[in-house]
Amino acid sequence: MKLLLASITALLLNGCTSLEDFQKMSPESRAHKTCNNDVTVRHYKAQVHQLSNEINQINTLLLKGYKTRENCTTITYEKTSEGKPTNSIKKICTEVIIPINDYVYKFEEDRKANLAIELKEAKSRKQTNFDQCFEKVVSMSAEQAFNRFDN
Repeated sequence: MKLLLASITALLLNGCTSLEDFQKMSPESRAHKTCNNDVTVRHYKAQVHQLSNEINQINTLLLKGYKTRENCTTITYEKTSEGKPTNSIKKICTEVIIPINDYVYKFEEDRKANLAIELKEAKSRKQTNFDQCFEKVVSMSAEQAFNRFDN
């Protein structure tokens, strides 16, 4: 879902940029705009964002020291409406607090460490792809950069 939103946002932003805009930009600005729109760079940006969010959620969980779960029960009962008995259903939910034990704490710490490694790799790949793109696009004409940006 997050990746879909990022793609839609990128499409909307792309629709606002014209060849004339590219012609007014410096080669570095064109390369920056084009490479930030690159599919691979956007993929790694989304991955960095997703991994960062997961790490933040783990940090929040470990700081709180407990998880919460919703426990729901569905009750069916009969009520009378306009002299006619009808069955009604009501869902009753309560929040259950579950303390984190040592096993869960260790598991989440290990998961966070693995996510941190993945995050570092995703940041590196994003930067490498951006740098490679930038190196190619900075020497392109405005028209060439725009065509690459627009695809």
